[in-house]
Amino acid sequence: MSMTTKHREILLQVTPDLLNDLDADDIVPHLLADMIITSHDAAKVKAETTRRDKVSALLDIIPTRGDKAYGSFMECLKKMEGSTHLYFTMKKYEDTYQEQSCPIHEEYTPPNQGSGHSPTVTQHTQRDVNLTINASGHSVVKNNSLTGQSNMFFNK
Repeated sequence: MSMTTKHREILLQVTPDLLNDLDADDIVPHLLADMIITSHDAAKVKAETTRRDKVSALLDIIPTRGDKAYGSFMECLKKMEGSTHLYFTMKKYEDTYQEQSCPIHEEYTPPNQGSGHSPTVTQHTQRDVNLTINASGHSVVKNNSLTGQSNMFFNK
């Protein structure tokens, strides 16, 4: 039950802020109540001597508890007085992560239906589309969703 890469990376990005500003003693009871961490985990965190070491121990545990842990952690930050700025920092990284992510959505090659066309469309990100058309004669790509233009390709 591991946390998604996205949430792990966001936690890594925010770790310096969390180490500087979070009080693990405030958040541990909430994570216990949400059944995100065990009493053994809570004891490990409380056994650390400095506030930063406690936060570090907690940040070692949370990613092993899955995405539910991430959501619970975010809710705790949002509701805890003195930690809302950490919640907003994490939200900022979430937004940035979504803009920078590059998932491969699809690759589509329709069958050649005797028209002389064999287009291949590969969409790598929401902003980047590669289109290859092998055609004899005249080909038209209409309603390009990226530019809003119709493009014509001629094979001579």
